[in-house]
Amino acid sequence: MYLGTQTGDIVKKQLLVVAGAVLAASLTIAPLAIAQTTPPVVPTCSQAIAVQAELQKMFNDATAADKAVADAQKLYDTLDAARVEEAAAIKADNATVPPLGVDSQRTKDAKAAVVAAKAAVLAFEAKGVTIETLRKNAADTDAAAIKVKLDAAAAVTDKACRGADGVVTTTPSVPVVTYADCAAVRAAGKAPLLASQPGYRTGLDSDSDGVACEVVEGTSTAIPNSINTGRA
Repeated sequence: MYLGTQTGDIVKKQLLVVAGAVLAASLTIAPLAIAQTTPPVVPTCSQAIAVQAELQKMFNDATAADKAVADAQKLYDTLDAARVEEAAAIKADNATVPPLGVDSQRTKDAKAAVVAAKAAVLAFEAKGVTIETLRKNAADTDAAAIKVKLDAAAAVTDKACRGADGVVTTTPSVPVVTYADCAAVRAAGKAPLLASQPGYRTGLDSDSDGVACEVVEGTSTAIPNSINTGRA
């Protein structure tokens, strides 16, 4: 009797394990089945245009970040090239027989180019922004990845805004609010701009705190008390 009872208990435990596995599987499969039967959400024309506009702004910011890196790198490349030419010109002067005793015109031009290139680099560095920072910003805003999303959004907009007659109407029923920069936001009297408000985009929010174009000290417009920026 003892052995039979012990065997029965083992069988019961095995059945409980199997039942638990079946229940877990059913809980996993059920949401998948529901998801498969749920129709996809189709955006309205206005919604599609708004998404595309935001992605376009993000792409513009990303390409601007890439250009800033390229422009900064060009400054350093120009200085390096000028130094190489200066060294070559001086070497050529020293190899002249008999020695010139003075700088040749080539050397004078090369030295002047180095001075100008140095001045350009110093002016860039005086802004307090390093090329490493610019590269990080460009890496954080991957223009290529955003472009893929932008193209996909354009296709969605085309589908959402195409009428029964096949004509695409890209004029939204609700105007899409966009601002070129914070100066435009302030000119429109909308500063500071919250993440929940029309026209907000990450490119306007320098510290990524959800509040874009905070009014700087010394201006007449203050941040409303109702806005919680999370700062003391």
